[in-house]
Amino acid sequence: MPTAEQYYTEIAKLRNNVYVAGKKVDRHDHMFEKSMSVIRRTFNAVDDPELQPLVVAQSEVDGSEINRFTNTHGSIQDLLNEQEMTRKLCWKSGNCIQRCIGTDALTAVGVVSRKIDEAKVTEYHKNFLKFLKHFLENDPVGNAGQTDIKVNGSKRSHEQKDPSPYLRMVEKRSDGIAVRGAKAHNTTGPYAEKIKVLPRRALINEEGIIGRSPSPVQGTRNG
Repeated sequence: MPTAEQYYTEIAKLRNNVYVAGKKVDRHDHMFEKSMSVIRRTFNAVDDPELQPLVVAQSEVDGSEINRFTNTHGSIQDLLNEQEMTRKLCWKSGNCIQRCIGTDALTAVGVVSRKIDEAKVTEYHKNFLKFLKHFLENDPVGNAGQTDIKVNGSKRSHEQKDPSPYLRMVEKRSDGIAVRGAKAHNTTGPYAEKIKVLPRRALINEEGIIGRSPSPVQGTRNG
């Protein structure tokens, strides 16, 4: 399993596309230090005798040992273990542990993609499992882009006068789709390695979009 030092090294390799108050800042900027030190605990916990039974889980893909923060919930016990792990890590750090929403989003995409495939002739869950394998092998810090930015709340996304605030598909390609729009990220956006993009509400055909993106992909901007 990757170490905290490896996480810091990987973050340093990401393209700088982070803006705070209109100013471009480094991903290792001092304002992120305290938050990143909390993330460090999630990696170091695998060597903590007290926390190890909770933090180390088994991969549903190949049975190998993984950090529970990359695990999808396959049972009630998985959920209970995650809750206990989160409580203990929050207590030890005195902070929100920050990786929970990325883990929960991973599980949500897994469940929904499977249900879609069962109802339609699609391969969404197959694609998800490919990504999950990569996710489990690399133990990246995941972020969830779910909250939409402030717009006219009386209208649906496709009814907005200006469509630019909402994430939407602008091109379909052989290797996937191209999207454009915005999400209000949660705290870990500037120092997360993967961003999973989810709809905020139940969507209709004109609006549906879901996906994942490497945090520094060309054309994205954290701000």
